[in-house]
Amino acid sequence: MSHALMTAGRAALLLAAVAVAAGAAVTATGTGAAAPAQLRVAVVDMARILRGSEQWRDSVEERSRLLDAMKRTLSKLSQQAQVLRNEYQNLAPGTQERDDKGADLERALREMEQTRLDFEDRIARQHSQSVLSLFRSLNAVVADYAREHGLSLVLKKQQLEPGGPQGVEESLQLATAEVLYADSALDISEPIIAALNAQYEAPIEVK
Repeated sequence: MSHALMTAGRAALLLAAVAVAAGAAVTATGTGAAAPAQLRVAVVDMARILRGSEQWRDSVEERSRLLDAMKRTLSKLSQQAQVLRNEYQNLAPGTQERDDKGADLERALREMEQTRLDFEDRIARQHSQSVLSLFRSLNAVVADYAREHGLSLVLKKQQLEPGGPQGVEESLQLATAEVLYADSALDISEPIIAALNAQYEAPIEVK
């Protein structure tokens, strides 16, 4: 199924849901039952959430530290491998000493590659855990806010720039966006950011 059809389908489902809610209100009124509360909708701007969240800022800083550590470690291992390579090339071919040095070089290169893979896996897991943790916190904060302010539906809004060339990630954002337009009066990002930061306990930095 194409992205256009999928997006159209999502829009149709949302419109159907609103229509069902409206129909329920009419039906309830016609039978003498109390009409449900008016549908109240709000949005949170994810770009603003990410910029303002202390939790997300800490996770970005942690990722940056991991990347720096990877670069330093790989640079050191690369230098050590280069020394072994130079020593290997300076030894006479066919000697046991050259064979031993070649084996040392191969081990050093395998260690460097394994270290790179380990760091990349650690960075990927840290990023996934950070995203999951933020959305858990965001869901809880938004649910509390919605109940407190009588909101029926809260959607996430993404910054969309359809003009110009798009990569895979930008195209995916366009195809899966929940909100294409929302009046600024519906935006509850700032109180949500304040609530997120109020309940966030920053990790204790070990020195």
